[in-house]
Amino acid sequence: MIKRLSIYFRYATLRVPMKLNSSSTNIVKRLLTGRPSRPLRSLLKRIEVADLASLLTQLNTVERKTLIESLINIRKIGPVLCQIPEHQLSQALEHMDVPVLGEVFKVCAIHDSAF
Repeated sequence: MIKRLSIYFRYATLRVPMKLNSSSTNIVKRLLTGRPSRPLRSLLKRIEVADLASLLTQLNTVERKTLIESLINIRKIGPVLCQIPEHQLSQALEHMDVPVLGEVFKVCAIHDSAF
């Protein structure tokens, strides 16, 4: 399994836009079990915003927190939150700590903050 992950990350460094499928979703979820890491951030940079928004709504609280921290670090949180439907967005924001929510507003562009 480790060999499979290393091959996947070698491919991930090619910077080709990536759509989420069940295999890549499982890899992202495995990476989300720990703290935010460089392999996770490099993978998230390649995943399309709509796919990240869909993934964010499917995660448990701990995984969601790690994903949000990583998206803040790569400055992709604003576009992702804009893609989430309103009723699901309120649920996602409800579980965020106040300092994390402050960081979200800091890194979002002005037009993204309309969420």
